[in-house]
Amino acid sequence: MNPVVQAARVVARLARIVEQECLDEGFGLSQYRILLFAARETQRAGALASRSALTRPAVTAAVNGLVERGLLERRQVPGDRRGIRLAVTRAGRATLARTERRLATRLAELIGPGEKLSGVLNGLPSVERALDRELDREIAAQRVEVRRVIARR
Repeated sequence: MNPVVQAARVVARLARIVEQECLDEGFGLSQYRILLFAARETQRAGALASRSALTRPAVTAAVNGLVERGLLERRQVPGDRRGIRLAVTRAGRATLARTERRLATRLAELIGPGEKLSGVLNGLPSVERALDRELDREIAAQRVEVRRVIARR
């Protein structure tokens, strides 16, 4: 089997484990992604939609659930009456940390100790950087498209 296809299949199977751990904490995978991106920095909902690969209505529904649970809060953007930024609350950071401890334990149990685990983990920073670059390209392309649409009006 092609190693890249094999990697994609492994990632899909790992996503199921991540999803189950999130569900055990009371939120879904899409909400986990939103918490991750918002934890990096306070974000506008539109930016979260782009970063989390969700539609705006899906982001709204996910954010509403996180706000209701006290894991995210909406903040006004200074100088922009309609602008809202989303920030992770103290409870949200604690929930995220607890979920990630559970994930770390679960994956370490799955893979096994020592060299085997470190061998699997060594390549992940490169994959993460590649994913970040891809996301940055997608967001830049979306911004160009928005500008193009606005310019046609």
